[in-house]
Amino acid sequence: MSRKGVVFKFQRHSLHDGPGIRTLVFFKGCPLRCLWCFNPESQETGAEVIHYPERCIGCNLCLKACPIEDAIKDRAGRKSIDRDRCDSCGRCAEACLTGGMTKLGLLLEAEEVVDVVRKDRVFYDQSGGGVTLSGGEVTHQSQFACEILSRCKALGIHTAIETCGYARWDTLERLLKHTDLVLYDLKIMDEEKHVAFTGVRNTAILDNARRMAHAETPMVIRIPIIPGYTDARPDLEDTAEFIRSELQTIEAVHLLPYETVGVAKYERLGRGYSLKEAEPPSDGCLTEVKEIFERFGLRAQVRG
Repeated sequence: MSRKGVVFKFQRHSLHDGPGIRTLVFFKGCPLRCLWCFNPESQETGAEVIHYPERCIGCNLCLKACPIEDAIKDRAGRKSIDRDRCDSCGRCAEACLTGGMTKLGLLLEAEEVVDVVRKDRVFYDQSGGGVTLSGGEVTHQSQFACEILSRCKALGIHTAIETCGYARWDTLERLLKHTDLVLYDLKIMDEEKHVAFTGVRNTAILDNARRMAHAETPMVIRIPIIPGYTDARPDLEDTAEFIRSELQTIEAVHLLPYETVGVAKYERLGRGYSLKEAEPPSDGCLTEVKEIFERFGLRAQVRG
């Protein structure tokens, strides 16, 4: 029996998050709480129930299936989940006919994940693609990730991980043994802002980036561009200088513009969202940011 872990989504035939056509495997669990996170369903390690009230047809099967009294409220036919009472058992989701209640988070064996990945082997071979483990945060389930990566490598499948770098170095080092490419997130260099925007200091993140470069690990740096938060010129110049001077194995810098696609998820998960007024950066803003990194001699592109 292979090691087990919690996955909340597979995305097959992706053209992002690494070269070629890829299968993305999204892990649950992340130590950061970035204000702009558009995958809030990835933050908690355990399974969760997401609620789409617009899909409800009033069959009341969720109420009948729920084993906890008053965990699901019904007011004039409108359902809601009491998150303080709900234990995310998922029985409501199993009973729901329309996906109004949907369970996020599958406990899978590493072998089961690899079985999904290998289905598209022909596309990887033709395009230079492979598998990318994303999240959430891969290091949060590092042993599970290691087994998936090692099995894929044994099959000759290109492997990549996306990481925020907030982990023990020995954890990352174990993953690197089975990884062809690292997509490494750098949010912002200023430590005070980093704490305010993500909930953690960035000391370990920067140290681990240096260690990866020293180990000659192929890396793509990914930087979120959030207007009013991470787009100030001095902060971007500090990031560009750090990459230029200390990360010699960088293949490219990918600039990831803020998107509002994840905002509705917060309400559906019963959580508040603090950046409701934020807007995606303009094309002009992204061009200026790209030019900053290019002036430091870095190959930069919007998205990736």
